[in-house]
Amino acid sequence: MTRPPDRAEAVGYPRVPSVVLDDAALARVRDALALVPNETGLDEPVQHARYRPLDVLGEGGMGTVYRCMDDVLGREVALKVVRAATPAREAVFAARLQAESRILARLEHAGIVPIHDAGRLPDGRAFYVMQRLRGRTLHEVLEAQITAHPPLPLTRRLDLLERITEAVAFAHEQGVVHRDLKPDNVMVGEFGEVHVTDWGVARVLFDAEQESALREAESVHTGDTPSERLTSAGTVLGTPGFMAPEQAAGLAHTVGPPADVYALGALLVTVLTGRVPLPGGDPFALLVSASTSVEVPPPLRAIAERCLHTDPAQRYPHGGSLLEELRRYRSGDPVAAYREGVFERLLRVLRPWRTALVLLVAYLAMRMIVAWLGSGRFAAEGGA
Repeated sequence: MTRPPDRAEAVGYPRVPSVVLDDAALARVRDALALVPNETGLDEPVQHARYRPLDVLGEGGMGTVYRCMDDVLGREVALKVVRAATPAREAVFAARLQAESRILARLEHAGIVPIHDAGRLPDGRAFYVMQRLRGRTLHEVLEAQITAHPPLPLTRRLDLLERITEAVAFAHEQGVVHRDLKPDNVMVGEFGEVHVTDWGVARVLFDAEQESALREAESVHTGDTPSERLTSAGTVLGTPGFMAPEQAAGLAHTVGPPADVYALGALLVTVLTGRVPLPGGDPFALLVSASTSVEVPPPLRAIAERCLHTDPAQRYPHGGSLLEELRRYRSGDPVAAYREGVFERLLRVLRPWRTALVLLVAYLAMRMIVAWLGSGRFAAEGGA
């Protein structure tokens, strides 16, 4: 029996073959994105998709990010798509990717990568489209400073940290916790722009719907034994060296803004010392050891120590509090984390006036010298 022609063939257009995406083969991804079904209800040819893949920007455990051309607006974008996996794993990846896209949609801030579009590919896998970022990661920026002459000034490094903290503080204000802050998840552009990236394991506080969806997806077994469960209540989400103790203990679903504050403290240590905490290492121990070879201002060390406190209640409660503390330090005001001595307070108060004070001292010294020379000459003339 001859197969009856479909609607496209009936009007003289070739039938579109079914395409299965494979992340290992970029050409097949291009084919899948280039062909979409006609949903207009009219007898029109199959339309080309808006996003045309060019190459791979990066890969992670959950998905792959492609550099694509937006053929409608004529610009390059980044498209993140769920990795091909077993149905159980793919369901979890899709749930996380959809949660990440919704989180990015609600975080409209200059320091957070904006999202442009989201949906599903012809094969059913979830994807979203975001701005394509250009530049280097904070890790690469700081690594380059090890051999740079002159090195990046502390004021510039603190400016980068303040911009990161601004984005995290905004997220906390919106009820979002990142849970994986680290130098590799911060992009620094050629013109100084700073973006916090990779919100794939972020948590929305007080969002029962998201928590329920993620828990349901994560409860799927990928094997026959409990050890093969994709994630569970004891799963560790984050990066060793930047995870708060409570997060490293596997309490990922209960951590709040103080966990991000801990990670920001580890970033502060990295910015101050130029060193990244080793996996499983203690950022506070790194700060102590580096203090012997790197000059760390006492107020900044106190801020870092408070961020890295093992008790979440003893840290800054959220990114906004840490941001205020950093701004106080940079403006020359006292910080809450450090009790300064009388002499330190005097130096801090006089610091904004140091140029005027130097000029005043120089002026008075010159007057004294002129007066001394004048009195000497007067005495000499009187003796004659």
